[in-house]
Amino acid sequence: MSIVRGFLRRQVRVSALLFLPTAAVLLIAALIHAGMDWKYVKTSQRAVGKITALEPGVDNDGDQVFSPHFSFMTKDGSTFEVSSKSGSNPPDFEIGDAVPVLYPLGDPAAARIATPFQTYGLSIILGIMGTAFVFLGLGARWLRREYFPT
Repeated sequence: MSIVRGFLRRQVRVSALLFLPTAAVLLIAALIHAGMDWKYVKTSQRAVGKITALEPGVDNDGDQVFSPHFSFMTKDGSTFEVSSKSGSNPPDFEIGDAVPVLYPLGDPAAARIATPFQTYGLSIILGIMGTAFVFLGLGARWLRREYFPT
């Protein structure tokens, strides 16, 4: 039993040391990315676009995802067709759907669909992961204090 206890003691000690700094890095990255996203939203022009295609692709896990392609017209009357950088399965949109679009004035090809996940998705994911690591780190510190004092 002492071998198992020694193994658990090391695991809890390493977890207590690593989870909170990892949480800090993830939360800082989420805040930085959210700030960049917020600036993008505040400085972009708005338009209404239309989903023209759903391009199938494969994510990092090998699962099939569908990335929306959309077209929109800028204020000067130019039409652009853009492919979203994020995809999902099932698709978030259907071909023909009208979608809100944000685009930088000087670079309409960098347009994004103006939904919360399309705009702030990475910030949301990093924030959730950072928050989970805070709780894991605090839990590991509590376990270390209560069950494995050194």
